[in-house]
Amino acid sequence: MKWSLPLVELSRPAAHCALPLSAALTWLAFVLPFTAGCSALPVMQSAPVQVAMKDGASSTDGYTDAEKLRLSQLPTTPDFDVVPVAVAAPLKEAALAPLKEEVTATKAAESATPTAPGATPRSQETSKPVEVAAVAPSATTPDQKTIVAGPPIVGAGQTGVTPSVKPSSLQLPMLRIDAPKPFAWTSTGKTTGDRSFQTVTIGDDGYRTLVIGSVAGNDPLALELVEQLARHLHNDKTILGGFQTTILRTLNPDGEALHNVLNAKGQYINHGFPKDNGIADGNQPAEVTFLLSQIQTLQPQRVIHVRTIEGDGGLVAASSGCMALAKNSGEWLGFRVISLPGKAVSGSLERHLASSARCEVMAFAIPATAKKTELWDRYGDALQNLLMGEDVDARELARQQRQQSSANNSDAADR
Repeated sequence: MKWSLPLVELSRPAAHCALPLSAALTWLAFVLPFTAGCSALPVMQSAPVQVAMKDGASSTDGYTDAEKLRLSQLPTTPDFDVVPVAVAAPLKEAALAPLKEEVTATKAAESATPTAPGATPRSQETSKPVEVAAVAPSATTPDQKTIVAGPPIVGAGQTGVTPSVKPSSLQLPMLRIDAPKPFAWTSTGKTTGDRSFQTVTIGDDGYRTLVIGSVAGNDPLALELVEQLARHLHNDKTILGGFQTTILRTLNPDGEALHNVLNAKGQYINHGFPKDNGIADGNQPAEVTFLLSQIQTLQPQRVIHVRTIEGDGGLVAASSGCMALAKNSGEWLGFRVISLPGKAVSGSLERHLASSARCEVMAFAIPATAKKTELWDRYGDALQNLLMGEDVDARELARQQRQQSSANNSDAADR
């Protein structure tokens, strides 16, 4: 088809007449594209076709065709400077064939399009070739992924930075947490039979307690429960917190070694404490002297004596300051509850401490018929609860008042 340009018709006399509206629109539709040097037919854009998101080889495993297409549409410059990740491989040559055919057909259509006089034919224009991102064959296997550095990011407030694939020699500071020291008893003091006592202190702040393993010595159940208590406190001290507990494994190492409730001299330790008059017996066992010195040094707010008692039922004996806690524990375990010092024998640990008001005192007596394998499950939680004070300030003030009152009474008696 040959084109008749409206510009030629303007040289005729009839062309001086006003053109109808439809003719004017037709004239604009055909003339403007030629005067701009462009074809009136739609043509394919000459920008390069982006197939791969980044240069580099990648495995196709794990990607669907839709995901590959989406990745091929992403810009080569990422929005953020992140660590490069493996991407889908470029499309196969077979997949690019329809695209190349379309490009060829477009070029042929452009060649057949008529041009305006004086305009450069489209076939003679210098056009950019259609570029298709290609990836050189790699020696790696298809399952391997190659990570390449992305191009620099340039934007507002940013400078060109090219990520490096080389490992950095710098290392971030690391939080160092020292592993807890293994549990171990500390040997201290000497018994009547020249044996050492075993102690351990756990925690460094909070309510102060002193736990004493059975005064009888030959008391396997009580000593096992105290051993498990010490280990549990050591392992969980960071979680529990708010306490400071010193544990004396047993006050009678001689009795434990000799399988006897007496010490090496045949003394029953729990009758060797000062009597009600507070005067120490000249024949006071070395074990009693050691314990009283420990109480003077540690200044515990509560002393707990863990022992066994004959029968199928347990018992909790407590001084007035911790009676409420003793009742709660007894109700929980089904133990009998008795008050101190009235129910304790003269010369015993419980009576001496309850009478002197030096600290709260409690005897936690488990039944001798308890099974060794069930000790912690049955009594562990209840025993741990006894290590915590409910109203530390009030009890501390009450203890000081009792001590002051005792001192005043002593001064009055001297006068």
